[in-house]
Amino acid sequence: MATSFQSDGISIIIPTYNRSSMLRKILCGLLAQKGYHKALQVIIVDNGSTENITAAISEFRKHLVIAVIRRKIPKPKENFRPGSARNIGVLNSRYDYILFLDSDCIPSEYFLRTHWRELSSRCKIATIGHRVFIDECKCSEEMILHSSKSLSMIEFVRSASNYLEYIDRRIPELIDISRHPAPYNCFHGCNVGMRRADFFKAGMFDISFDGHWGYEDIELGYRLYLLGIEFVYLYDAFVYHIEGEGLSLTERLIGRNRNFALACKKIPNYFLFRKHLGR
Repeated sequence: MATSFQSDGISIIIPTYNRSSMLRKILCGLLAQKGYHKALQVIIVDNGSTENITAAISEFRKHLVIAVIRRKIPKPKENFRPGSARNIGVLNSRYDYILFLDSDCIPSEYFLRTHWRELSSRCKIATIGHRVFIDECKCSEEMILHSSKSLSMIEFVRSASNYLEYIDRRIPELIDISRHPAPYNCFHGCNVGMRRADFFKAGMFDISFDGHWGYEDIELGYRLYLLGIEFVYLYDAFVYHIEGEGLSLTERLIGRNRNFALACKKIPNYFLFRKHLGR
């Protein structure tokens, strides 16, 4: 673990497995950021990829501070470990402000500026951005680097991570999050920020969710909520969620059933709350 930390920058944690082409697009998105002039550290936690992630993104190290942490996964087909990967990333982070991105999420052009502005303005908050779902085949590195307007014009697609809906289904909740009875329900680890100290105070991600999809982020959000952390929705800090790879809807539903039951054991009345939402 690093021994000294700085408040004048952001550490971004990205867990990944065999997604070097998508990682390159994320790094292009970070290079294309506007209005953010503080330090930036990118930590990629590789969950045992067969691809050479380090080689695939090597050219970006000329412009970004990037650490690639490769994990040894003892059992085959157990590479889906987002919670423990994010924990490892934070343990190796340099800055007091941390953001989590998934390896299929390209940050929009004001992503860093918006998260930074809010996180550095007051204490005891966690920031949340929404997702816009687009087809990977219609999104090139050149487009990301040089034409943000082109990205915004790509038509939306259905997403397996959004239960085959076009629009991030959390948006009605996010818009009214200050009055939300359970704001942690919107805390999706693909696009959230917080202070490093609050992350550790909450107890980090619960790794018992590893191996299956979903709810490890919401459960951490619940523990942040118990600490009195306020959840703030940042409309301008959205990400482009790239569709084309990853878990299928069937795989997600199987993992969801297991992890939803686990979350309901850890979050009081969560089953009734989700039932009320119709989910």
